[in-house]
Amino acid sequence: MSKPTRASKFLLNLLLLAIFTAACAHRPNAYETGEAFREGTKVLSAALPFKPGTAFRVRQGPFDESSHSEPGAEYAWDLDVPLLTTVHAVADGRVFHIFQPPNAMGGCDPKYAAQAWNVLVEHKDGSVSQYTHVEARVKENQAVARGDVIGVTTWRGYMCRPHLHFMAWSSKDELYASPRRKSIPVRFTGVPDGLLLTGKLYQVP
Repeated sequence: MSKPTRASKFLLNLLLLAIFTAACAHRPNAYETGEAFREGTKVLSAALPFKPGTAFRVRQGPFDESSHSEPGAEYAWDLDVPLLTTVHAVADGRVFHIFQPPNAMGGCDPKYAAQAWNVLVEHKDGSVSQYTHVEARVKENQAVARGDVIGVTTWRGYMCRPHLHFMAWSSKDELYASPRRKSIPVRFTGVPDGLLLTGKLYQVP
């Protein structure tokens, strides 16, 4: 049997690389394909959580394997913005809970995960929007309107760069700590198809 030539080895390596690349290629998830919004699914219709003119990048979106793939908590967004960026309510509601322990710290280490400052707003349909890595500018039980300032981004919790971690839950009984936790998809106004996609840059109109 003749030995493989240099050219045949090169072609074989190209073929293997193509197979590997295809296997690792991004497969659209239910949020990206629209399957998440099928009839009967609870969906939060939301404004973008920043003031007009704010530019931001979606570091991670729903179902991202880095940290948004936990069952029941898949619909989450990490939005890169500078520290002290004002954060606005995405819909009318009532401030349901504020978690802001005074000695909390932050950094690029999972040990800080439980120290993340949070503001949670309950909406008229019972859903709850959660704003994480945020210092509150509101009080519990305070009514807020869509677009009202509720806080500013801060360095509290597990974070390797300044950002807002945003997500929505089906109800206050189905938050992250619940064994029945259930995050829900969000349609954002002011962006194509209402979707905030991983890796994309956006600006609030």
